[in-house]
Amino acid sequence: MPPTRSRIPKPPQLNGPPRADYEPFNATQHPNCRVTELFAQAGFARVTLEQIESMFEAAGHSPDAKRAALIETVLRDVDAALDAAGGRIRYLGLKPEAANGPVGDVFFVDLPDDPLSIWFFPGDSRPEDGMFFFDFYDRVRRLACNAPSGYELEIIAPGGLAGPIRSVEAVYGVEAPEGLEKFAVVELTTCTLARPGMPSFAFEVPRRTRHRPLVAQPVRDPYM
Repeated sequence: MPPTRSRIPKPPQLNGPPRADYEPFNATQHPNCRVTELFAQAGFARVTLEQIESMFEAAGHSPDAKRAALIETVLRDVDAALDAAGGRIRYLGLKPEAANGPVGDVFFVDLPDDPLSIWFFPGDSRPEDGMFFFDFYDRVRRLACNAPSGYELEIIAPGGLAGPIRSVEAVYGVEAPEGLEKFAVVELTTCTLARPGMPSFAFEVPRRTRHRPLVAQPVRDPYM
């Protein structure tokens, strides 16, 4: 089933605390930790200097002057990268409430006999990346939601090859809070959804409009 562009006039809302519930970034904790300030502005919990130090300790760096110098070097490199990128972090997977993609690149596929839809969104990826993120969307509650128990996704490749689609969080071995789970797929991929007690449902990943260079197209052998 081909996806349709969003028909919902109000942007979908995510579960969880609103942005104002996050503690504001305290620049006095570390003057160079500008990356955590940007994450706090985006609605993520801040990363403290203590958390950064614990990550280095877990990697085997003892708490000494050498580790402190290494942290300073990393933070300076992060600042330099932010300056080169115009002060913006490109965080893939953000849902339309927080992502910067145009509304026209949000698509829905309604599931038959089900209050859920599959919701495709760019997640701050670029058109040239050739991909979409998607999750499940509850049309009644008007909320993004995680895949219900028993819902299984597969990719159907040419030649009948198939393989499971795992969420981004499952790939990294973490549990997604309700409403934050997401999947990543290539444009125009054919997928199937298995639901308990229901027939398999097939759908296709949409494709974004973008400039395409002129390329030669192969033809059948004209000399045969």
